Amino acid sequence: MLQRAIATALCVLGLVAAGLAVASATAWRPADSLVASAQSGATLVMTEPGVLDVAAQQVTLRAQGQGEALVVALGRTEDVEAWIGDDAHTRVTGLQDASTLATRDVAARQPEPDDEAGDEDAEEQAEEDGEEGTEEEAVEPPPDPRGSDLWVTEIVGDGSVDLEWAAEQGRWSVLVATVGEGAEPATLTLTWPQEVRTPWLGPGVAVGIALVLAGALWWVLILREGRPRARRGDREGRGAPGRREEPVAHGAPGRDTSSEERPVRTPAPSAAAPHHRAPSGPAPADVG
Repeated sequence: MLQRAIATALCVLGLVAAGLAVASATAWRPADSLVASAQSGATLVMTEPGVLDVAAQQVTLRAQGQGEALVVALGRTEDVEAWIGDDAHTRVTGLQDASTLATRDVAARQPEPDDEAGDEDAEEQAEEDGEEGTEEEAVEPPPDPRGSDLWVTEIVGDGSVDLEWAAEQGRWSVLVATVGEGAEPATLTLTWPQEVRTPWLGPGVAVGIALVLAGALWWVLILREGRPRARRGDREGRGAPGRREEPVAHGAPGRDTSSEERPVRTPAPSAAAPHHRAPSGPAPADVG
């Protein structure tokens, strides 16, 4: 009974090991790519140096936004920062988690006045403009980076733009801008390919198969060993001494066979006993 339990346990453990190994390469297998996205808080978005290659040497950038045009420009970080200047923008600083980009909003910087006289003149000018201005206030259009000679790569699209980039030496950044009327902050998505390994698939399947084969072989030996024992038991049961029943002689109907005389067999003379034969002549006369 114990051997059968051990053989069965080996088969079960083998199936479990093989199943877990296969699951590690299928159901539990990590994704082939790391995808992270973020919503910007301004019409201008730039990535800080080191973000593009934070998870792999190659990256695919996808920008989505509404406006007359969507611009994606690649350049050195110093050139991108110089072009943005004091405008409000959003900076992508890295990964917040496995699916979210970390961002930081930078507000627009107002120019500092030179002296107090300048402040007074500016206030007076603002009052005059307010009195003479119309009810509708003019809205300054968002900055438009199209056509700048600072960019190494520039892509202009409508609604969605993709840019693929491989890591290079130096400090590189990407600028995303939605321009024109109705421009809204863009959504930025970065996708890095990942090298996925399944180290437990091969060893797990091999160990599982070995355990199943060991358990099955053990079961075969148990069954083969049990057959001779069963055969010996059958032979011993058939050849065991027991009380033999004599056949009963049935006489003719109405005849009592209990009083029938049976012939009596006389024992044969023993060969070892001496045999004396009486003389055949006349007996001698007695002498007076």
